Amino acid sequence: MCFLVYLDGFIFIMLFKKIFYYSIIVICFFIFLLHLFGPFAGPMSIINTIVDGFYDEEYLKNYMNIEPGSNTKFINQIIGFVFWLTVLVCSSLSFLKRLSLDRKFSISFMCFLVLSSIIFIPKICNIILH
Repeated sequence: MCFLVYLDGFIFIMLFKKIFYYSIIVICFFIFLLHLFGPFAGPMSIINTIVDGFYDEEYLKNYMNIEPGSNTKFINQIIGFVFWLTVLVCSSLSFLKRLSLDRKFSISFMCFLVLSSIIFIPKICNIILH
C-alpha cells in the first residue's frame, strides 16, 4: 500500500515536471518566433533590444523613477542580453536529446525564474513605490 502511494506521488511529480517543462518551452518559442517573424520588425528587434536595452527610456523615467544615464543604459543592455539568452537557451532545450528530463526541467525552471524576474519585478516595484 505504501509503495502505491509513493508510486502515485512519483507519477504526479513527473507529470508536473513534463507539463511545466513543455509549457515553458512553448512560451519561449512563442516569444522568439513572435519577435522573429511577427510585427515587431524581425531579427532587428532582438538586436535592438540588446543594443538599446530591454526597457524604454520613457518607462524608466515615468514608471520606475530612474534617470537614464550611461550606467543605467549598460545595465539595461545586460538585462536585454540576459533576456534573449534565456529565451534562446530555453528554446534550444527541446533539441538536446542527451540531457535527462530532470536536468532539462531544472534549466527551464531557472530560465523561467530569470524571465519572470525581468518582466515582473519592475512592475511590482512600480506598484509598491506608487
